[in-house]
Amino acid sequence: MYNHPVPPPLFLEGMCLVFGLIIGSYLNVVIARLPMERSIVHPPSACPGCGAPIRWYDNIPIVSWLALRARCRACHTHRAAERHDRERPADGAT
Repeated sequence: MYNHPVPPPLFLEGMCLVFGLIIGSYLNVVIARLPMERSIVHPPSACPGCGAPIRWYDNIPIVSWLALRARCRACHTHRAAERHDRERPADGAT
């Protein structure tokens, strides 16, 4: 039959979780911008308080949100619990 090693189920579940978080994060940007007829590509994401651009490493789902304690890196204002922030854990679960 087949002699190929099979990755452990926990590894596959972890990869599905990461993939779900990435896709869900992108889709939340699309959902937020399309009703306002804004481009999903340009301009890049920015802080709603000060307008500072969000760096690529501050866009890592859940990890950067926890590391920054839901605050903007530039102005340190606390972000309100926006809809996409509440949905991110559910994105990874799907």
